[in-house]
Amino acid sequence: MLADSLVIHAELIDVANDNQLWGTKYRRTLTDILAIEEDIAEHISDALRLRLTYEDKARLTVRHTENAEAHRAYLQGRFWWNKRTKEGFRKAIEYFDKAIRIDPTYALAYAGKADCYCLMVLLDSPPKECIPKAREAAEQALAANGTLAEAHASLGWIKWVYDWDWPGAERSFKRAIELNPRYPTAHNWYAGFLAAMGRDTEAIEQMTRAHQLDPGSLIINRDLGVIYSFTGQIDRAIGQLRKTIQMDPRFAPAHAHLGRVYIDAGMYAEAIAELETAVDLTGHVTHGGMLGHAYARVGRRDDAARELEILTEFAKQGNCPAFKFAVIHAGLDDKEQAFEWLEKAYENREFAMAILSVGQGFNSLRDDPRFDDLLRRIGLPP
Repeated sequence: MLADSLVIHAELIDVANDNQLWGTKYRRTLTDILAIEEDIAEHISDALRLRLTYEDKARLTVRHTENAEAHRAYLQGRFWWNKRTKEGFRKAIEYFDKAIRIDPTYALAYAGKADCYCLMVLLDSPPKECIPKAREAAEQALAANGTLAEAHASLGWIKWVYDWDWPGAERSFKRAIELNPRYPTAHNWYAGFLAAMGRDTEAIEQMTRAHQLDPGSLIINRDLGVIYSFTGQIDRAIGQLRKTIQMDPRFAPAHAHLGRVYIDAGMYAEAIAELETAVDLTGHVTHGGMLGHAYARVGRRDDAARELEILTEFAKQGNCPAFKFAVIHAGLDDKEQAFEWLEKAYENREFAMAILSVGQGFNSLRDDPRFDDLLRRIGLPP
């Protein structure tokens, strides 16, 4: 096949029973990737007899850049961003920067860069280093295009997980969804925010919508399981997370969260197996905290202590969140140490604090007045 040729397979799948309702193949050349997107979107909507509103049609045909090379770099950036790995985020930033160098007015590329820095805090990068970079990129995106849904969603994430500005975060998420109701990430992140605020029904609605919009996304499938667990639907969470792992057995975030859910279900052998798999895939610093917690819960105190030692070595290099230590000490029933580390996580404004009201690993601390005090200071419901 020629180097400049492109083959696209388009399918409509009924996700309830995995049946294909419609499918076709498009063959094009890469003379203008921007025109290709518009052409195929129009053909698919016609083939499916979609009744698109004027706003829907405008979103399908909008061009955020006239430079095909910049757009190609942006798409490559989003590919690596969806890996949800440290290496993926590093490569994604390189591609987004490339797109920006080619077209300094390309708002989507700035938003993509913001999203990388937003999510790097999930993989143990210091929030006080990452979030200012995320905020700067999001603001640059909005300066280039004030109606860009992606940038408003990025600001919603920043206000939620770092600023703890709950009203401001909700306004940003709602604005993103208003601007583009079909942007799955906005629904996804808004669902996490709502779950943390104890608004379970709304959280399920938003996460279900995200899944409807992008049923093939690994992270959205994983996060559907996360929201089920946050809202107390443990059986549904386990089922959804297992489905995600079937989609990609090497997707560590699904193994890690399934391990957390198994702990809540009292299925400790299964929890340890999943968390060990996650650690094997990504390393101790990312998932060693919950693994140490699981070891402690089944009486494997030496193994839990070993995880503390490993994390201590990472902490000397400045890249291990305090939350990891807190969750292991909680598993060991060492409340004083657990709260000491939680206070450090609070000072660092770590991501785990934004979901402390629903996060796993601290059931043994919830009856302590210090836990409610932490929630109050963060602004979360008890």
